[in-house]
Amino acid sequence: MPKVSVIIPVYKVEQYIERCARSLFEQTLDDIEYLFVDDCSPDMSIEILKQVLEEYPWRKQQVIIHRMECNSGQAKVREWGMKKAYGEYVIHCDSDDWVEKDMYETLYRTAKEKDGDIVICGFSRIDGKRVFFQGASYSHVAGDKRQLLSLLIRGSNLSSLCNKLVSRELCSKLIYPTSNMWEDYVISVQLLYYARRVVSVDRNMYWYCYNPRSICGTKDARKVIDRYLQQKENVGMIINFLRDHGIYDMYSDDVVGMKYLAKSELLPAVGEIRYWNLWRKEYKEINGRILFSRAVPLRGKIKFIITFLGLYPLISKTGVTVLQ
Repeated sequence: MPKVSVIIPVYKVEQYIERCARSLFEQTLDDIEYLFVDDCSPDMSIEILKQVLEEYPWRKQQVIIHRMECNSGQAKVREWGMKKAYGEYVIHCDSDDWVEKDMYETLYRTAKEKDGDIVICGFSRIDGKRVFFQGASYSHVAGDKRQLLSLLIRGSNLSSLCNKLVSRELCSKLIYPTSNMWEDYVISVQLLYYARRVVSVDRNMYWYCYNPRSICGTKDARKVIDRYLQQKENVGMIINFLRDHGIYDMYSDDVVGMKYLAKSELLPAVGEIRYWNLWRKEYKEINGRILFSRAVPLRGKIKFIITFLGLYPLISKTGVTVLQ
């Protein structure tokens, strides 16, 4: 059994895959399984991956390259990888990102030393020119599952699966989402709920590369709506999970924060009156609660008021910091 299985979805990343693959193959942890899942990528991503692998012959027996039968999306790709992984622990890596060379050894060692079935590390976001966000490892609350779940549900930067080493045993309990947007959100809520012990490494070891051409970076109104509807479906899955496990009331205010974030995904389209009306209507039950919710930050409340008054398209063009 490998110590760690790394699941790497591959789709239209020929510009980034070499950097990602080298960071994975140069890991200081030797006993790793790499699951590259080709989601029918139409470019040269897989060919580039194979060329890079030739330079790391000792890794060849550890690498599985699986091609999906058809383009299935991130949710199905992750599900395939998590069901096929054989490692003692499982982690994800997006193929346009990269990792520090000792990341998986450090996380695995921490998991064994501290008896953790989830280990979280920090991460950095970079747009190719500058680091514009540093994601915390939440070391100050890592031992408090109640607070971790609260932060996650309200929409903190805890939802990524790429900075979480997870015991494979936890994965057998998961209900997998089918919609692609926020699919990691759905899985992370379940993992944190089922986790016996969560520990952390107070160091940024994962590098998230912001790609403006990705679906998350699009401003096209039709794609924005499609993205929102997928997120709404996954918000529903999270709410159902909380209710099914009798903990919805405990996190009801955090759910307000989650619904607010989902609603905010419509903002790039609210310049059109029909989408502004849609924004007002969606999750309208939280409109009267947002200003009093502890789960929505002050700048979020200001953005809500501005949008409700129909001023967001005008003010957002001025670059006012509080709206970023």
